[in-house]
Amino acid sequence: MPKAKTKAETQEEVKEKAYQILGQAIEVIGNKNRAEITQYIKDHKEATFEVLRKELGLNASVLSFHLKKLKKAYIVSQPVERGSYKLGELGEVMLLAREGLEQEAHNILRKLGSKLN
Repeated sequence: MPKAKTKAETQEEVKEKAYQILGQAIEVIGNKNRAEITQYIKDHKEATFEVLRKELGLNASVLSFHLKKLKKAYIVSQPVERGSYKLGELGEVMLLAREGLEQEAHNILRKLGSKLN
């Protein structure tokens, strides 16, 4: 009979899984195409595959690849099969984080540029 896990062991497993999900989400949102997909969905509240394909100029296989990664990372969701895509549980949070990081990156580049001149 397997030994029951302690509360601390269970909490540690949950914490570890949360870090894995967060790490995956950060990696996924860092791609330009996926950033554009999530921004479009945020701006329009939802979008179908065909609308995303046309509006972002991506071919179907490329778009499908990126949407699968976004869904796996909980950044977008598709509540109904072949339905519209919406921001997922981490979508809004990751967009806010990305916007903050982009601003900091611009600030750093400006500082570096002034030091190089």
